[in-house]
Amino acid sequence: VFSSAPNLHACTNTPAHSNQQEESKSPSQPFRKFWPAMGCGASKSPSVVYVNGRPTFEGDEVVKGFDEGNGLLFRIVNNKKRQWAYYNDTTEYEMHVKVNFGEDCDIRALGKTHLEKLDSGEYLATVVIYPCETEMFIEGRVNGFRVKMDALPLSEEYRRQKGSAGNK
Repeated sequence: VFSSAPNLHACTNTPAHSNQQEESKSPSQPFRKFWPAMGCGASKSPSVVYVNGRPTFEGDEVVKGFDEGNGLLFRIVNNKKRQWAYYNDTTEYEMHVKVNFGEDCDIRALGKTHLEKLDSGEYLATVVIYPCETEMFIEGRVNGFRVKMDALPLSEEYRRQKGSAGNK
């Protein structure tokens, strides 16, 4: 699925239009990654190389989402602003992110993120990040979280939206 050949369909640097347990799949299957509960001291990537553009949000902590390629999806944290964003550095996958936050977190959703309080008292934040887009995710005080990320082939809905946007 991922090759070292140059990508001829690199993304433009445009913002999004709004506001350890791992399971490996065969190349024909989507990639999935699950992170166990973590606090703010999540492991950071010493060097991040973006290959299809750059995120439109800057932070002091960048965490690779996957072991494949350059990391494919990046969680960007600005600790001073207490904000998180995700950047999808692929051209062929939409990233589905679900994060469970501890019940004593004090957070609010940003951008297209959906946030709900679960019966357990935890919060569930979800967002889809399309190719080469940065999505603002949450803002506030985080005290423990679990992440599930899926890299899925582009949906027909996304392809239709991009097709109709190109015809305008």
